[in-house]
Amino acid sequence: MAQSTSALPEGQSKVIRRVVKKMISSKVVLNGTGKNSTLEIVSKMPKRKAIFLSRLGPSTTVNDITNYLNSLKLQYLQFNRFNTKFQSYAFFHIEVYECDPSANIR
Repeated sequence: MAQSTSALPEGQSKVIRRVVKKMISSKVVLNGTGKNSTLEIVSKMPKRKAIFLSRLGPSTTVNDITNYLNSLKLQYLQFNRFNTKFQSYAFFHIEVYECDPSANIR
């Protein structure tokens, strides 16, 4: 502890302490048991893999990519076409399940 005597009458001292901020958890935790049987637990969602596909012709559409990848018979397939700075190429974001054996696209 540091002591300081500035701006105090002679013979008196004031103790200065460091302020410690306590971390407050923002998570709400519920503990206990309940008798409500209407609640249902769902299984964990499979992890997804992101694939970024670019340098395609500007006229390439989402339907073109879908038709090309339909032969893989993926369980989950989601597409997004991004707007690009230049209109000379197309850029896509594709999501598939990581556990899908057909998703090993390299």
